[in-house]
Amino acid sequence: MLLSVCRHCQRAIHSHGGKSWTLADGIDLDELASRSRIRYICVTSMDDGMIVARYPIDRDADEVAVQARIEEVIDRHEAKEPGSGLEVKLMGGPTR
Repeated sequence: MLLSVCRHCQRAIHSHGGKSWTLADGIDLDELASRSRIRYICVTSMDDGMIVARYPIDRDADEVAVQARIEEVIDRHEAKEPGSGLEVKLMGGPTR
């Protein structure tokens, strides 16, 4: 975890991986979602941090099926296109 201070409000902030930052004394929705027992694919707009879509993953899906579904979602949202501003990631659930 990375720690810093917000330049605007001078409050403590933290980040997991350095991509997005949240107030250290607030609720980190990404951290909360990563602890979910339900696995899903999350499509997020990196410009404003808004969630564009969530796709639940079957509890019994193996890693090959999960990776195939991630690729489908990336293609559906054209997330690999330059300038798409979208991030697609697997969230929550057991990793097997």
